Amino acid sequence: MHAHESEILTTTFLMLSAVSFGLTLRWLKQSPLIGCILAGLALGPARLGLVDYSDEI
Repeated sequence: MHAHESEILTTTFLMLSAVSFGLTLRWLKQSPLIGCILAGLALGPARLGLVDYSDEI
């Protein structure tokens, strides 16, 4: 798998996760923005470490 394909799959996974977290919190009558933040915290380098773009940042 090429590097670009891997990045596209990772980005797609992150976007779908953020949307699903946002929809879940919207269903719970909370702000969807909080769901996006929680998805970032859960999937980022602080927790699961699925995404680590420290070098690019």
